Amino acid sequence: MNQFFNFPADGNLVAGSIPENVQAIAEQTVNTTRETYTKLTETAKGGARLVQEMASTTQTATKAIGDKLLENASKNANAFFDAAAAIARAKTIQEAASLHADYMQKQFTLASMQAKELFDLSALLGTQGLQCMTSRQPPVTDAH
Repeated sequence: MNQFFNFPADGNLVAGSIPENVQAIAEQTVNTTRETYTKLTETAKGGARLVQEMASTTQTATKAIGDKLLENASKNANAFFDAAAAIARAKTIQEAASLHADYMQKQFTLASMQAKELFDLSALLGTQGLQCMTSRQPPVTDAH
């Protein structure tokens, strides 16, 4: 077994110089630990940036979808009130029924278009989020 220090019979270390091989090992250990710490810190910073970018992308996507839902709700409410006003002005039951049928037909078509728009917007935003995740490259580190 290698011993770096010689212990006197009483077990106390003798004051003196530290052997060169012990100094070299200690210095190498500090250097290696510092390099590892630096690499881990850079990796953690890269991960934190990715999380921030993903949160920002998610927030943007959520806002865009929310804005589209509010826009659609406003359009649908206006169409409802316009149809209700027209039906209220109808002179006959047939005219009211025709206006109601026309409104329902337009709303079914509009609802289909709105659903497609939301699906397309969600798909686009999902693709952008995925690109954000996959476009990130891991930090380059020196391999000694």
